[in-house]
Amino acid sequence: DEGLRFIFDGLHRGNRELNCLISIRVKEQPHDPDSPSETVVARKRINLFSVSGCKEIALLIAQRLNRDKQLVTTMFEAAAARTDEFFQSGEPMAFLEDITPAGEKPYVVERVLETGECTGIFAAGDSGKTWMAMAVQLSLAYGVEFIPGLKPLNEHRGLFLDWETNRDTWAYRARLLLAGRNIKDSKLSALAYKRMHAPLAEAVDEIQGLRDANKFDFFVFDSGGAACGGLISDEPAVLGFFNAIRLIGGTSLHTTHVPHSDADRPIGSQYWHSQPRATWKVIKDEEQGDNEIFVSLKHMKHNNQKQQPLMSYRITFSPSAVAFQQASPA
Repeated sequence: DEGLRFIFDGLHRGNRELNCLISIRVKEQPHDPDSPSETVVARKRINLFSVSGCKEIALLIAQRLNRDKQLVTTMFEAAAARTDEFFQSGEPMAFLEDITPAGEKPYVVERVLETGECTGIFAAGDSGKTWMAMAVQLSLAYGVEFIPGLKPLNEHRGLFLDWETNRDTWAYRARLLLAGRNIKDSKLSALAYKRMHAPLAEAVDEIQGLRDANKFDFFVFDSGGAACGGLISDEPAVLGFFNAIRLIGGTSLHTTHVPHSDADRPIGSQYWHSQPRATWKVIKDEEQGDNEIFVSLKHMKHNNQKQQPLMSYRITFSPSAVAFQQASPA
């Protein structure tokens, strides 16, 4: 209404409160579906059961946009009530006879990436997980095994969302990986990159627009800790990150870290392990001064599939190319 959009993110109920992070966006032309929007309030924590808190937000919006205070208050309270109702009731009830079984989950990349699901890889720093995530993006764009044994079953257009480095680093690494497979730049339009600053939950509108305009159906989020926009142990922030992934849709792969190299779960909230449908740990072995590292992918969580065996690789680095080769787990 009136070009305003209320985004309730990271909903969390407890102690007679319904806490969330509220963001408000406004369109330049309220009735034009293609009109761009801008953020008026970004991820302000609020208790939706607090009358004074809701009125404070409504007053802030009215003042910033020079809108009628009572109208904005009524709109905000209605949106908050709908959000509370949706959060409490969930999706409509369904009977089994009305649900067509989807069968076994198909893969986008054999053994590792399930179609339409969120997969996580975690490891200590400098373990090669970003190289692996980029290799998967390239595999899907070109329909080629950049990582031996991880076969892309179809070609997919992917978007790499980066909170850690920059586009020059990504492009440099991508060209090294292409050189490692002796692939010419014939499909660079299928490879896309976006440097991020704000939490993923704040960028859902924009990413959905890019998805629809460019037909992206695969996304890499590197890395989850920075993308969640809060402490890695802050459950509302972490849940907000995974809610944003679901709103964006498609098949996704995100990276995150571990508290120590021997840990079998990601650092921070338990939701880093429980929310993805599958998680993989990257284990690295490296000798100082070598131009190669050995990594293993260990299947840690497998909601929709059987546990996969350990997969090990040798990654060689040269000034002109980076390549993956199979290696013995020993």
